[in-house]
Amino acid sequence: MDLYLYDATGNTFLVGKQKRPRKEYLSLMNAYQVDGFILYEDNPLKMTIYNRDGSEATMCGNGLRCFLNYGLEKSDLSKGKYEIITKAGKIKTTIDEISPFCCTIHFLPDPRMIIRKNIVMVDGDSFPIYTIFLGTLSHICIYNSPTLNPERIIVRLQELFGKKNLGNISFVHLLNREEFEILTYERGVGFTASCGTANAAAFYLLKTKNYVDNNVQGKNRGGTLFLSYKKPYILLSGEVILKGKFEG
Repeated sequence: MDLYLYDATGNTFLVGKQKRPRKEYLSLMNAYQVDGFILYEDNPLKMTIYNRDGSEATMCGNGLRCFLNYGLEKSDLSKGKYEIITKAGKIKTTIDEISPFCCTIHFLPDPRMIIRKNIVMVDGDSFPIYTIFLGTLSHICIYNSPTLNPERIIVRLQELFGKKNLGNISFVHLLNREEFEILTYERGVGFTASCGTANAAAFYLLKTKNYVDNNVQGKNRGGTLFLSYKKPYILLSGEVILKGKFEG
């Protein structure tokens, strides 16, 4: 067995090189109580990621950060730039520092990408929901109301899109031009301590509306993610903690 356990701003993953039947990934995730399982492949670098319910995710920003740390631990990688193959395509990344470990994920918004807006009615209130694809599908609700009921909005979106077509759902509260709070309901996982791709999608949306500056902090239940805009990329970084090694 070759498994490393990671915490990426509260988002937890097992990472390993050994290919297994999908039911084994599900069993391991349940045994270690993690959000996902990441299969690490090199030559070329490729990340396959499974959600807590056993479904395969297209991409994961926090998962990529754990992937890079695992490669560094295994001596496959060192400080420098890497392209990683994911189900959403090739993602550019950089290992900025080795100790303490620091890496950056480069999200490249497609200029042809359309941010769709839907108005959802819940308990007599209307909520604008923005749908955007940035590696994974995200539905973003920007809110100010202290009485927001996320569960009711999730149910309404499941009715609107259908559970199979629904992406991650994020509830974003803008604090100022340099900070926002975010809570994400991740497909196949549930409410998560953080979701890197959702933070990047929320930042991109807020940036298009000129609500934020070029450097922003995303405040998640699991900690802070750091986002910046350096044309044409959305950059994501944050803490990665190696919690355990299970080898042998």
